[in-house]
Amino acid sequence: MFKKEANLGLIATIVACTILISGSIIFLGVQLGKSGSSTGAEVSNTGRNDDLQPLLNTVTADTENKDDAILGDPEAPVTIVEYSDYQCPFCRSYFENAYQQIVTEYVDKGLVKVIFKDYPLNFHQDAIFAANASECARKEGGDKMYYAFHDGIFQAQGPASNGTVSITDEMVEGIAKDLKINSREFRTCVEDKEFHSEIAADFLAATEARAARVAEVDQVTGEVKIREALTAETASEPQFQEAVGVNATPTLFVNDIKVIGAQPFEVFQAAIDAELNK
Repeated sequence: MFKKEANLGLIATIVACTILISGSIIFLGVQLGKSGSSTGAEVSNTGRNDDLQPLLNTVTADTENKDDAILGDPEAPVTIVEYSDYQCPFCRSYFENAYQQIVTEYVDKGLVKVIFKDYPLNFHQDAIFAANASECARKEGGDKMYYAFHDGIFQAQGPASNGTVSITDEMVEGIAKDLKINSREFRTCVEDKEFHSEIAADFLAATEARAARVAEVDQVTGEVKIREALTAETASEPQFQEAVGVNATPTLFVNDIKVIGAQPFEVFQAAIDAELNK
């Protein structure tokens, strides 16, 4: 046992996603500004005693994705980097919807590769635990095993409509058993929190992520648009830096195009096709 601890349809989806995006930003607002770390964020919880905070001053931000698992052809022309939290229901909504289509229509055809980076929120007490377990699965079975475990964690929580769901020891053990990961090394890796430094490096990388453009749905027309990312110089609010960093989960970068929140597949499709058609 581990330690304890298309029209009408599209419009409806857009409305639902707007609610999800707003919720994720509000949730993240609870997290930000609580600490004096270089990120201005607190990354710890009391439920499992998972505390990345001390590591934020000792690790280097993994901005080049050197230590991250890749889904798809490493030479694919488009890269999607996802900053996500395994216990976030908005991230689960993205996984249930747009992600599945992206994999089928682009990743499986060698056009896109996906990189998942951990951005655990401090009020999700199982997020770091799940992130570490996924890395332990990768240690045993490589990148393919990592994404099989990634899928298993999201699926085991049920639909996003369930809201925040505990990721229990038993849940993780069950996923490992299904994937035939029953090694002592896996259990030891999870219990020893072996990959906390790597998770912290991902978290720091989120503060440095850059975007030139943003893909989103126009809330008036329902059309998908790609526009220039706002900075403090171009936005009406002096401190606004849409072009820099992550301030909601999930946040994804399609090459240099930012997609914020659990947007419909059509938003990602527009961003991917724009990059493929360059």
